[in-house]
Amino acid sequence: MADKFVKQAALMLLILFLTLPLFSQKPIRITWGVYGGWSWGTGYTFRWHYRPWSDRHVLKFHLGGYAQLNFSQHIGLQLDFNYQNVIDEWTFHHPSFPHDSGENSSGFSSLGLKGVYSLPMWGSVQAFLAGGGGISWGEWYDYTGVYYHLVGNPGIRFFVGKSGSRLALTLGGSLVYLYNPEKYLSQDDFYFRLNVGIEF
Repeated sequence: MADKFVKQAALMLLILFLTLPLFSQKPIRITWGVYGGWSWGTGYTFRWHYRPWSDRHVLKFHLGGYAQLNFSQHIGLQLDFNYQNVIDEWTFHHPSFPHDSGENSSGFSSLGLKGVYSLPMWGSVQAFLAGGGGISWGEWYDYTGVYYHLVGNPGIRFFVGKSGSRLALTLGGSLVYLYNPEKYLSQDDFYFRLNVGIEF
């Protein structure tokens, strides 16, 4: 059911984005951006799983970049790439063996397409909303092969330099939903990202 919903949502977004240029009154221009920050997971995957060999998965730093097509002053389409670092923390408790603990580093990557709506400027500050989805890949916990994600993120641009300059500092957050339909009974999780970046 969720897999069907993801496919329908992706098709609707694609149709919407393909029709946006028909309503544009200005030439399309490209904006580039890079960003990074920290992430926090919610739900069972990110809590301790207690047993003789116990573990939990902790989201750490993330890095990303994007290219954004601006169809008008307020509407854009963004192709986004992100890498998320994951730490697997584990401990071993058993009366017949010595205690042990450690951690392993892994991660996953995501490629997605998002629609962006930018609110009117307020001085040198501009708020925006973005949302969309795409694919993710990388092996950690029950996520293997290729799986899906949906993402929504509000943010603020702080333009620097002369009036009309494209250079801006960005600050925002993302709510990400991961879904792996290939896992038995499926696997899904939410996590949050803090995003700090530069747009030019």
